[in-house]
Amino acid sequence: FARTTGAELDTLFWLFAHPSSPRRHNPEILRRILRRAYAYLDAISVHGGNLNASQLASFYDDFAIGPASQVFRELLALYPALVPPNQKALWQQAVTIAGDKLYATYRDRVASWVNTDVAISCELFNFALPRPFDDPQRAAMLAKATYFMSSVLTSGRMFADGAVGYHDSQNEAGGYQNTVAEYVTRYYEMTGDTDAGEILRRMEWYGPINGPIHSWWTSPAWKLAWNDIDSSDHGGESIAGLNPYVRAELDSAMNVAATSTNWVGVQRSAVWYRPGTVALPRPDYTVYDRNILGPRAWYGQWNYAATLRRIADVDPGLHTIMGAQVADFSPFRVNACLMGVFPRLRVSPDSGTDADGTFSETRHAWLATSLNGAALVRRDFSTLAVSHKLETYASSSKGAVQPWTGRQLWLGLPDRVVGLITLAPDINTTAYEVQGALRLGFGGTAYSAIKSLVPSGTSGNSWTYGDLLVRLHGHDFAAVTTDLYVFRRPEAPLTEITLRDQSDGKNNTTARSYAVGMRRFFVAEIRQKSAVGDLTAAEVAAPDRLLAFEINHPTAGRRFRLVYNPSAITVAYTPSLPWTSPVRLHLAVAQPSQLPDWQPTLPYFRPDWVPDPTGDAPTAYWTSQAGPVDIPPNGHIVFETSDSPAPAVTITAPTSLSTTVTGSTQTLVANAPGAARFTWSRLSGPQLVEFVASSAASTTARFLAPGAYELRVAAYFGPAPFQYEAITSRTVNVAFDPGSIADWRVLNWPGIYDNQIIGDTADPDMDGLPNILEFSMATIPTSFTPQPWFLNAREDRLELIFPRLSSIGKSAILSPQWCDSLAAPDWSESGIDQSVVASSNGVDTVRATVPLGPNTPKRFLRLRASRP
Repeated sequence: FARTTGAELDTLFWLFAHPSSPRRHNPEILRRILRRAYAYLDAISVHGGNLNASQLASFYDDFAIGPASQVFRELLALYPALVPPNQKALWQQAVTIAGDKLYATYRDRVASWVNTDVAISCELFNFALPRPFDDPQRAAMLAKATYFMSSVLTSGRMFADGAVGYHDSQNEAGGYQNTVAEYVTRYYEMTGDTDAGEILRRMEWYGPINGPIHSWWTSPAWKLAWNDIDSSDHGGESIAGLNPYVRAELDSAMNVAATSTNWVGVQRSAVWYRPGTVALPRPDYTVYDRNILGPRAWYGQWNYAATLRRIADVDPGLHTIMGAQVADFSPFRVNACLMGVFPRLRVSPDSGTDADGTFSETRHAWLATSLNGAALVRRDFSTLAVSHKLETYASSSKGAVQPWTGRQLWLGLPDRVVGLITLAPDINTTAYEVQGALRLGFGGTAYSAIKSLVPSGTSGNSWTYGDLLVRLHGHDFAAVTTDLYVFRRPEAPLTEITLRDQSDGKNNTTARSYAVGMRRFFVAEIRQKSAVGDLTAAEVAAPDRLLAFEINHPTAGRRFRLVYNPSAITVAYTPSLPWTSPVRLHLAVAQPSQLPDWQPTLPYFRPDWVPDPTGDAPTAYWTSQAGPVDIPPNGHIVFETSDSPAPAVTITAPTSLSTTVTGSTQTLVANAPGAARFTWSRLSGPQLVEFVASSAASTTARFLAPGAYELRVAAYFGPAPFQYEAITSRTVNVAFDPGSIADWRVLNWPGIYDNQIIGDTADPDMDGLPNILEFSMATIPTSFTPQPWFLNAREDRLELIFPRLSSIGKSAILSPQWCDSLAAPDWSESGIDQSVVASSNGVDTVRATVPLGPNTPKRFLRLRASRP
């Protein structure tokens, strides 16, 4: 309970001390703070002095001390009188002991485990700051805190799409991404450290790209906990609060009903929250994810992701290369998950199941290490082909690498994945069993409704598991068994479909010999149960050194052939393809230097709503007259065809390839023959573009800032979600009309349409000037404006000098008016003389003169802004 107590202490102190807190200086809150603080401090005083540095890690929990240490420092600094004098010395003594012990433990530590590194930064800062300035250890502790924080950027663990690698060369770990976000945010709030701020900035796109649910199977092999089944680890308000693609998730979390526990930790979200971001749904997408160095796809409730991160040879390998899951809709959470699919060896004579019913990980080798291969990601499909060694599981340590090579070829589609997996010995060797395994589950520490494996059909090669369907399209193993293992909770066991090379393999206790040249394979398809249409998938003959895999999806009218070259030399391949439709060609390379002239860009598609979008690659076609295609080392080639080749699509408005327009709102029109489906999107530009009807041939685009935009329209033909596309684009140079109040609104409040903010009579900056008046006088409506006019009283006249937008006439009228009584005002414009006395940057300075007569004891002036 130490972590919970520390988090409660942190939130309670915020409630007690923050100037805006409704519970500020509440005595009951103070009582709860002191009770928890003294529990910590007493434990430190009693036990801390008896622990040496090597024992500290087993006594202090960084995720408990991190938030508590902040309260120890801030409470004494803000409220020194709240701690009685006889207790203050004990308080300070405990803080000094904790600081000394922590620094002794971490003084020589090299940055490694990123989640604890950033927590230690916060602890060292909190325990160092109260020390005397002339204490040399104070500066050393602060320097070490800075080192741990800066190492996130300097160690190469900050990945391009926002993930922070957990340890050494590993991927990020499920759940710990949010931990890193929390402690980096704390450190930034306390110190304003520029590196911490940069980490927060770079983490923004992790949640949007990762999707609404985390893919736990990409975590380091010993961290597959499934501690939550409904979070994307987006990092919260400090990281993703202004990102429209996770705004709905943040709002949903903010609007849940209060409970006795969900108040803890939410103060950080409260202080970082900024209104005005309009939530946008993530489009269905396939993307090259630079965090895991492989494809990631989300289509409705279906998700798959494959990682090709080449973990350093001294670190534990990947648990699995490919994984997938399907979500429940309400609540949106994991329904069923392909936790892993892999070739595997049993390397011990003992049973594969431990006495407690759990899978005996240490008796098996399956972790993928020493990867050699490449991924290809296109708009609606992905492929990968990779060779790897098999490593024995040894938790966070490196296990024994076995003299076997696994190979995997995968095709990912918008509703399924299908793969060819092989395993062969590198030398004459032994093992207790050769296996193929598909591991299924519905959670871990957290889990959804119980699922079980149910045979589907009568073939014996298909099963349903929750909303997943698993099919074996072929294999050469002797037996297939279904096995149940206790996992994190007995209520949520793992289910495995296990292919075994001997019918008695499960109970075998004698090492069996395997000679070079022996090989086992299986072809597996995992899909959403509701996916439409069956496909065929099989290994096809290929020349020496190559491995070929063909998939035919009649319902979608699409066919794919993957040909993988796992060798160290380039191999020429000439296919024999009985396909009558045009054949598109794609090449995945292990090194950018291997790109051929016909495919000049890396095959890593990124859609236009994520950072660094790629646009679609130029289309290359293969014909039998083209001759052989070179496949570079560790690369693979994809031949793709469809029964529905894409006709052309054209944009008829605007007509020219590059055009200049005025106004934040523009009409776009596309044209394509037949029953095409359209999608408009932005490839580049200074701000988002909102398409009123992004799936219509004719639509209206709202540009949220002036500048140059590249817009794309894609026309899709064939059955969704499988189709061919035709694509074209236009460059639109958008200039805003200074006389348009609609453009003015977009310029000041991009993406906001709430009339309480942008309406004519609204005054969001609360300076007493309604928006229509701010527009008419060319003042700034988002920050307080001092009175922008001057009134001069002369003997015979009143003069009102005010700014007026030069081009105001298109959208508004600004009229000076007078009356002689405010009790029953009769405002008039009669007799007012107006003249422009100066002009600059589109703003006129206007003098309005109202005469005063001898019988005019008083007169009032006002400015009225109205619509024409």
